[in-house]
Amino acid sequence: MPEPGDVSERFWNEFPEMARMPLSHQHERGLRPELLDRDTSEEFVEPMVEDLPDGANLDSLDDKPEDWTSGFDVEQEDGRNPVMWGEAVVRLLQSHEDCRNTTLHLERGYPGDPGHATHDVEADNRWMPSYQKKKFAEMNGWFREVVGVGERPSGESPDGIMEHPNVVLLTRSASSRPGKYKLGPVDHADQLRDSWTAVYHKMRNHFRSLGVEWQYDKRVEPHPGDGENQCYPHEHIVLLIDSPDLQLSDLRPIVEEHVETCDAAGPVAHDLDVEDWDANREDVGTAEIRKPDEIDNLAAYVCDYASIEPADLLERELPYVAFAASMWAVNAQTISRSDAACRASTADACKQRFEHSQCDQDLDHGEEIRRKEIRQQRKLVCAECGSPHGIDQSQTLVEAKHGTDDGPTAVADGGRDWHEEREDSLRDRWPSADAAVAVGEQPTRTGREIRNPDDSDKGKAITDRDIRLLVRGLGEGVRRPEWMKDGWILEHDPRYRPDPDDPLVYSAWSRAPDLRDPLPRIVVFLQERYSLHPDRIAEFVHQERADYDPQEDMVSFRRPPAWRLDAITVHGERHSVDDGGGGVQLVETRLSGEALKDWIRRNTRILEMAADTCGQLLWKGSHTRVSDVVDRLAERAGASVDRCEHIIEAFVDVPHRPIPWWEPECWGCSDGEYEGDRETSTWECWNCGDQYPIQ
Repeated sequence: MPEPGDVSERFWNEFPEMARMPLSHQHERGLRPELLDRDTSEEFVEPMVEDLPDGANLDSLDDKPEDWTSGFDVEQEDGRNPVMWGEAVVRLLQSHEDCRNTTLHLERGYPGDPGHATHDVEADNRWMPSYQKKKFAEMNGWFREVVGVGERPSGESPDGIMEHPNVVLLTRSASSRPGKYKLGPVDHADQLRDSWTAVYHKMRNHFRSLGVEWQYDKRVEPHPGDGENQCYPHEHIVLLIDSPDLQLSDLRPIVEEHVETCDAAGPVAHDLDVEDWDANREDVGTAEIRKPDEIDNLAAYVCDYASIEPADLLERELPYVAFAASMWAVNAQTISRSDAACRASTADACKQRFEHSQCDQDLDHGEEIRRKEIRQQRKLVCAECGSPHGIDQSQTLVEAKHGTDDGPTAVADGGRDWHEEREDSLRDRWPSADAAVAVGEQPTRTGREIRNPDDSDKGKAITDRDIRLLVRGLGEGVRRPEWMKDGWILEHDPRYRPDPDDPLVYSAWSRAPDLRDPLPRIVVFLQERYSLHPDRIAEFVHQERADYDPQEDMVSFRRPPAWRLDAITVHGERHSVDDGGGGVQLVETRLSGEALKDWIRRNTRILEMAADTCGQLLWKGSHTRVSDVVDRLAERAGASVDRCEHIIEAFVDVPHRPIPWWEPECWGCSDGEYEGDRETSTWECWNCGDQYPIQ
């Protein structure tokens, strides 16, 4: 295995220009704290004798700090500038080497618990072979479940869920030099990342209009070859699309959206100069469509396309190491997948655990299910792995549990297991609890008020229990005359309202529905009187029809002891783990010095202003070279790029072009004069050689 120092030294020697480039030229761009050079200065604070209270003197003070008499130095931060790309490579490889020599000490439960155990594992990260192998296995599982290609280790070969699968390989890239200046690696990656949302929405809407199902796996990798973009990232999107007649032209709108929303992306680089993609498939490299049966080893083919290689970072080519440093600098995600792709891979792993003799999983995927809230939707999922892949979502929980042959296909409450749903809700509400129990119904308040019959402002906030009692009243005949008084129904529940003189008041309707009436009619009736969500009303109605009352139900759960990280050992030294949480905290850049000057040249109109004046500007009324103007701008702006434009407006003007035979004084040195004749296009200073073009 190569040494980290040798790899970083090779990068500095083989790519000196890139190694000396700052990671970013952006102001307020978040980077890892260790990748920021802090620009500091010291300021002397004068003695504070003058700040003594009136009538006080030093001798009368019980505590006489030295600062009162001698003053002190204060260190202040003038800026936070990104380190060079080469320095980021050095620090990434140091961090990677530390990880390679790190052991994680795991503990389950606590000493004295029945299930207490300890276990040590070697640490890994995304730049190690183990991570690459895991991603290769996940991609294999994805293809097996969706396309039906390949076998699991047990020899089982599942049928894919797509009838007409297509494998689409799509590439998104951006130029590292879209204009006059070359982008920093972080800024270039931001160009790709910032345009992804628009591209994703375009894919979603476009494929929806085509009426096809699709899933994706997106990976960021270094650009191949030794051109201008070497070491910079580009993006591969692997799409599985279910369509019998998918054409390359169907993918063109997606590429067009990328070029339109990514400033650094060019149309020619994405084959948009080829008018007819279907007729000129050999000229299109941005997009490719393959049938699964056309490829011997689909996963290996796609992994080669996406640069998935089971090699350690120290063994990778230098462009990959440089790319990794730019991703590590901002903790950027290099792999993302659609929810459907993740769920398919999870289901494949679940089936493998069931089929493997050394795993203690007794149930196959989907053999036992439960309800789970996924992205604010209740779904039926596998009880073992939590994935809804391959589970019919149109059936009820009762149908899914009992099957259509040996169990009920419908029940009064729509087939929902209310007790289990409450138990799942309790688990989700207390994810860190070892055990919990809930008795009765929580008196959730909706925040709305029940008004009195005289329509006065006095009232009480309505609760879930109040709504339940109102729904229950529909089943007990709310139209009985003895229940009504001046068009109002008076009902009292001693469990909730112990004061019999303060009854719960509901408005009534002479044509109130019955609990057995169609649900929409009940919803309309209640919504006319209370601002209740239809789903909440439907839930109460279903529960009452099933004769289920949460007030009389008790739910509980108990979790087995879970594994937790107790300590780590790095290079033989053991460290305790802080329970305060982990994660990378990025710190924003605050440009100063040369970095700020570079920002001024790149992001203000200062060079454009001086384009036709031989690089000269009027700084506070005096002719000054633009380079000196930039220096003075940076000095006055400090570390605040927001002030630069304001200072330009206040102090900088564009001089009128002088006629050298009328105003011959040299702008460059002020000691000589421009010489020439009216027939020449360029005059030159006899003293410093500065040239002045005449248009």
